[in-house]
Parts: sequence; structure tokens; C-alpha cells
Amino acid sequence: MRCPMMLKTRFAILLAGFVLLLVGSAVTVTQFAIIPQAMTADSEDVDEVFSRAAAVQAEARDSLLGTLSTWASRDEALAFVAGKTGEDSVESMLREMRLTCLVLLDARGQPAHVRTTDAGQPDVSATDVLISHIRGNANAMGAVKDRRRVAGYSLAEGILWLVAMVPAPTAAGDGISQSGRVLLTGRRMSADEVSRLAAQIHPSLRFRPAEGMLAPGERSVTALSPRSLRARQRITDAWGGNAMEMEVTLARRTFVQGVTTLLYLAGWIAVCGAAVTAVSFLFLDRWVLRDLTESIRTLQTGIASIATNSSTWPMLRPRKSDEMGRLAGSIDEMLERLMTSQIQLRTSEARYRGLVAATPEAIVGLDSAGRIVFANRAFLRHIGVADESETTGKSLLDVMQGPAAEAINVQRETVGTDASIELGPSKAILAGTTRWVTAVLTRVTPVEGVTGYVLLCINDVTAKIEAEAEAERRRAEAVQAQKLAALGTLVAGMAHEVNNPNSVIGINAVMLGRLMDRHFAQTQPTAVSNTTAPQDAASVEREMREIVTEIQTASSRIAGLVSSLKRFARSSEETIPEPVDISATVRQAREWLRHDIQRRQCRVEEALADGLPRVNGNAQQLQQVFMNLIQNALNAMGPAGGRLRLVSAYDPEEGRVAITVEDNGEGIRPEDIDRVTDPFFTTRRGQGGTGLGLSISATIVKAHGGTLRVASVLGEGTRVRVELPASKEGTHVG
Repeated sequence: MRCPMMLKTRFAILLAGFVLLLVGSAVTVTQFAIIPQAMTADSEDVDEVFSRAAAVQAEARDSLLGTLSTWASRDEALAFVAGKTGEDSVESMLREMRLTCLVLLDARGQPAHVRTTDAGQPDVSATDVLISHIRGNANAMGAVKDRRRVAGYSLAEGILWLVAMVPAPTAAGDGISQSGRVLLTGRRMSADEVSRLAAQIHPSLRFRPAEGMLAPGERSVTALSPRSLRARQRITDAWGGNAMEMEVTLARRTFVQGVTTLLYLAGWIAVCGAAVTAVSFLFLDRWVLRDLTESIRTLQTGIASIATNSSTWPMLRPRKSDEMGRLAGSIDEMLERLMTSQIQLRTSEARYRGLVAATPEAIVGLDSAGRIVFANRAFLRHIGVADESETTGKSLLDVMQGPAAEAINVQRETVGTDASIELGPSKAILAGTTRWVTAVLTRVTPVEGVTGYVLLCINDVTAKIEAEAEAERRRAEAVQAQKLAALGTLVAGMAHEVNNPNSVIGINAVMLGRLMDRHFAQTQPTAVSNTTAPQDAASVEREMREIVTEIQTASSRIAGLVSSLKRFARSSEETIPEPVDISATVRQAREWLRHDIQRRQCRVEEALADGLPRVNGNAQQLQQVFMNLIQNALNAMGPAGGRLRLVSAYDPEEGRVAITVEDNGEGIRPEDIDRVTDPFFTTRRGQGGTGLGLSISATIVKAHGGTLRVASVLGEGTRVRVELPASKEGTHVG
């Protein structure tokens, strides 16, 4: 396939333009001369048809009105209408004039007498339609009441009538009173009648109800096709209303003739233009353009080879020594130098492209608008894209978000020529994942013909940041563990120190109680003193006994707390597993935290079943588990308090005892549910949380062969369920 010849193309365009000019001239003449003339001729045809229609209608109206006026003056006509005569010359005249009815109407539009003719048979239904139309038409009733002389066409329920109405005179001595009445006659315009009327005006004539907003006498002309048009004219009916239209369809003779002339003219112009073009091309190609186009074609082929990075290219090898030959020799030498430079450039480009692609750092080139010019494989892996073409032309913010991306976008505009800006670690969202990255921006100096850009190097330091954070967390956990160990030792020592004075208090309270018993036993018959009444002595005795009882109760509680602290501080390895009453253990844990529960005003709902099978284990450790769970529930409900529910039950099929601790506190976020039993994980770090409660509890439950499950709905509450295997001996609490 030969390449396009530009000179020949220009010449062809010139000839085509000339042909189009001729065609355009013909179209212009048609548009501004032939078509307006044709439209004028169409308007004249419409005027002629509607003028003829107006004349024919006026003649029919005047004829019918004159006949009816003459007829109304005759006594026999009035008697005929009243039914007082038989067939006579008036009825013959009705048939001769093709009239359908003769009606005598009173001032209310009620028919006093009706005579109809239709091939010898009465057509009462059509006449009734006409009378109903008159009574429902305000203009018609006005004419009846005013006894006006009217004549014309009227549409009654889709039926076309030619009607006439005149006042009915009073005939003396005929015995019929016509005062205030009118005489109405009408011709129902059947298909034959309309055909007779159309024969005088136009074959396509038809009457139709009024549509649109035309005024009386106004016309509407619509072109149906290049060969026909439709014309409508609003006419006033017999009663002076604006409810009828005449419509005709006319052939556009002048327009068709003009269009046909235009088509013939355009056809001849096209044929002549094609012939002139063919002859011109034949002579121009043979004598002028052949040598020139062949030389240019060869030059284009050589340049195309260079542009497609081909390693070979065609030589022009000039065949003549004229100007074109010398030009071809110069182009051969230029192409050879250009090809050598291109090979060197491709080699250098391949070397640096391989270096950029192989580096583990993400490298991106950004233009002045922040759009990606190129990207290496490391960057594509970070953003989850396989092909570089998917990122080219996109904004950096389209594929990378977060503080790092925003900082890069800001610094991109400020980095100077041949300068660099380093950005420290910050978060970036790449392919939906948050990473820690550092970045270096360097502006590459533009060279002639090549726009400068900013070179961005991104290094993912997420692993390093997370390792440092993990090391810091472990150091903090170690310090916290040491604090808890020291706290346990301190608690054990304090328990011992508190127990000694508490023992003295308990013994003295007992001795005081015995002394009071002996004293009040000796003084009971008489008053405590001469000034004290017997009832006052009894009141003093009661109050003193209550004080001694409260001292003994408080001392016992202190002793119980000290004993529990000693058991809590004692190594679990020193305790031998024993059957444990789970419900009692939960109650003891709740009693330990009674003060905290009352302070927070929490409502406790207990459903701790008695008589459950015992659980083999360490009562001290299990009590620690339930204390941790209750304390977590209290913390979740906050100072405002809430509902704490404690439930225990036995599943005989599974052979397990289940304990549920439920609260209606703030709940746990779904993303934290799986981490709540991790050591040192807490959502209350700022409120003193250590992150060890649930972790230790889960470890204790697992050591007892049980499970600890956490279910929570954020904002509604948390439910922790502990399941422990029942004792194999089946020992029940009873």
C-alpha cells in the first residue's frame, strides 16, 4: 500500500472544494430563492382553497336562511310543523333541500313541535342530538332566547350540521301560539353531503373539533412531507362559537418542482466535477508529481525507521543529480549520525532503567503537577499494582494517602534545583495498609527538550518502627511485672503486721463482752446508779452490747481479709487441688469487692445455683479469676454504675460448670475482642490498667482445663463465660 501523496491530496482538496462550492451555490439558490417561492405558492394555494370554502359556505348559509325565512312566513309551514297537515308542498321542499329536521323551539330550548325526514323515515336520534347540543351551548341558547336569525355549520357530538334559525311569527286564527319561539331547520352533513361540499371546495376537505389556540379565521400550515402539506383554519360555528376547524391536505407542486430541479443540478455538478478531477489527476501525476512524490516517500520511510527504534534504515540512494538528488544525499548522512546517537542513547537508558528497577527502594518520578511520570517495581509492589501503565499520569495522592503523602506533596513544590529534602518517618496508606515510610525528594534539572521532574525515593521502615515499639513495650512490661512482684511481697508483709494488733483487738473484745455480762448480771435488779431509771439502764446495756458486737465483727472481717491476702500471696504450687464450690467462690469474690460495688452504686443480680458439682482446683486462683472479671465489669460501667449479673449453672451433657459475669457497660470494640487476653493489653492504660487481669485469668482457667470466652457489643455491654470441668467424683455441694 502506497503512502498518501500530500501534493495530490492538496490538489484533490482544491478540486473537491470547487465542486462543493458549486453544490453550495445551488443549495443556497434553492434555500433563498426556490424554496421561498415554493412556500409563497403553497400559501397562495391555501388562500385560494379557504377563500373558495368561505364563499361556498356563505352561499349555503344564505340560501338556507332565505328559504327558512320565506318558509316561516307561510301559515301552512307552521301548521306542518305542528302536525296539523299531512304531506304537502312544504314537506316536499324539505326533501328537495335535503333537510333532516324542522323544529319549533320555545325560549327555553324545549322543542314544541318536531318534524324529521330521512328517506321517508324519522331520524329522531340525530335530531335529539342536535337539540341537546343547542340546549347545552350557551351561545346557541342566547340566540334562541333573543330570537336571532342565525345560519351556519355546527358540530353536535361529532355530527356536522348545516343549520338555520329564524323567529317564528304568530299566525292569527291558526290556533297555534308561537310567541317567543323560533323555527329551526337543519341538514345533517352525511358522508354524501360532505362529499358534495368537498367537490366544490377541495377533495380532502373535512371538518373537525377545534384544537390548539387558533383564533377565529387564523390558519395553521404544517408540512407533512416534501410533497404535501396540511392546512387548518378556525371558523365560527352557526352560534358564534370558536369550536370548529376546516382542514385540507394539498400537494406542494411548486416545492416538488424546485427540489427536483436542485437534485438534477447537483447531480450534473457532481458528475462534471468528478470528470474534471480525474482528468486533472491524470496529467498532474504523469508530468509534475511523480518524481517529487517518490523522493518524499523514500524520505518518509527512512525517518519512520528511526522513529520506531529500528536498527536498520533504508538509504535514499539518489538516482538523479538535480536538487532532489543532492537533498537525498544530505539526508542519508544525517540519518546515519542520528541512528548512531540513538543506539548509544538506548544503551544508556537500558542501563539506568535496570538499575532503578532493581533497587529495593521505591522510586517515583513526579511532574510539576504532582502526576506520576514513572515508577519502579518496588513502588508498584507497595501500592499493589502490577503494570507501570496503571499509575502513569495519576496523581501521587491517588495511590498514596496519609500524612507522608501530604508532606511529600507540599515539599515537592519547595525543593530547589539539584537540591534534596529528607522527610522523617511518618505514616502512609499504601494499597489500604498503613505503613511507616521515610522519603527523599530531589529535583532533576531540565534539559533542552525534556521537562524537569522531582525524583522521589521512598523507604519502608515499618518493620524497624514496630521493632522499636515492641522493644519499648516489653521493657515497660518487665518494669510493670517487677512492680507487681514487689507489691505482692509488700502485701504479704502488711498482712502479717496487721494480723497481730487485730488479734489483740479480737481477744479484748471477747473479754469486754464477758465483763459486761457479769456486770449487767449483778446490777440488773437495780438501776445502774441512783439517778438512772431502769429503762435507761436497759438502753445503755443494749448500746454497749451492740458496740462490742460491731468490734468483734470488724475484727473477724479484718482477720478474714488478712487470711485471704496470705493465701493470695502464697505460691500456687504450695496449694494442693481440692474440690471447690464455684457458687461460694463467686460470692466470696463479690464480697471482697462489696465496697467498690456500693461506691459505684451498681445493681447486682445473682443467679448462683446451689448444689452444683464441685470443681477440682485451686480455690485461691479461681477466686482471683472472678475478682478480676467483676472488677473489669465495674470499670466498664464507670462511676454512674449499672447492672452486674452473676450466673452459675451445670451442663450435665458436657459435664462442665459454667459461670457468667455480665455487665451493661461501655463494651469492647470488635477489633479488640481477640486481644483482650493478651498480656499487658489494656484499653485503660491512662486509668491505671495493667493489662494483666484477663491474661492471668485466662491462664488460670486454661490450667484448670476450662475455657474463657468474651462476647461484647460496643455501647451495650460485655459477657464473659467461664466453663470448668466438674469433679469426676461427682461431689455435689449440699
